[in-house]
Amino acid sequence: MTRPRIVISKCIEFDNCRWNGEIIKDEFVNHLKPYVEFIPVCPEVEAGLGVPREPVDIILIDGDPRLIQKKSGEDLTRPLKGISIILLRSIKRIDGFILKSKSPSCGIRDARVFSDIKKKKPPIRGTGIFAREVLKRYPHILVEDEKRLKKFRIRENFLTRVFTISRFNEVKKTYIPETLRQFHSQHRQLISSYSRKILKDMDETIAQLNDISLNYSRQKKDVVMRYEQQLIKAISCNRRKRTVIDIIYRNLQKYSPNIPSKQVEHILTSVERYKKEETPLSVLLELMRPYTEKNKGLYEATDAFFYPFPIELLSDLNTNMSEKNLEQQ
Repeated sequence: MTRPRIVISKCIEFDNCRWNGEIIKDEFVNHLKPYVEFIPVCPEVEAGLGVPREPVDIILIDGDPRLIQKKSGEDLTRPLKGISIILLRSIKRIDGFILKSKSPSCGIRDARVFSDIKKKKPPIRGTGIFAREVLKRYPHILVEDEKRLKKFRIRENFLTRVFTISRFNEVKKTYIPETLRQFHSQHRQLISSYSRKILKDMDETIAQLNDISLNYSRQKKDVVMRYEQQLIKAISCNRRKRTVIDIIYRNLQKYSPNIPSKQVEHILTSVERYKKEETPLSVLLELMRPYTEKNKGLYEATDAFFYPFPIELLSDLNTNMSEKNLEQQ
């Protein structure tokens, strides 16, 4: 299975390229390295600012956010915006982003933005120059920062969406109807947990493949593109807790003859804790996984609801996570 391609701020685990020459250590990113293809970028270094370098701020000038170097007062907006566009155009496929929080170039929502050059007023929170180009060019791709990814449930969501999109991108390469049907079959429960309505639309899209001759490649591509739009729309929704619980109950009933009674009780207790947001979904998946395996050892052949990303990462997420920590996150 091809690894997801994630663009990441280079200062996070990859290079001493922060303005002060530091590197950001991050346990989650370090765990991810064997499972994803990271594409480290530093727009400030690429723009020629060097390491170490004078800090920069975002200043609103006539309502327009400008990147101003503190000491010299030089406006670096144009070179940074230009290199940002070049960097993003040079990367062929992107499944997700992990950007540096609070950075004037990479901050997604928490970069400091000053209302005037003299900084008389406290800064507001906004978007960095590079991050702005990312959100403009890739509005449907998940963009997170390393700070938010410290929250357990946000990590769950990030991994689920990134690996789902990556698997679909592999399917899209072929435009083979049977491959898309297989993907849909393996992801129906996962998609349902986000939106039953969109799942119904996707079922109809898949059904159209039966009416298309294999000779009409253009029609096949149109169907795949429509399916992709529906998939992105579905997993961009918030997961519906009631639907998730229904899926767990349905599978529990299906596999209960093979599950010890004490384990059934443990799963039901965990469901109640999930309802109250006292335990994450990953705990339920971990408990159910041994009983839902269709082909042991074949990650690609299992249901994506229970295997949204590699099981090694599922275990990593739950390692050393006490109940108190889970409640806090």
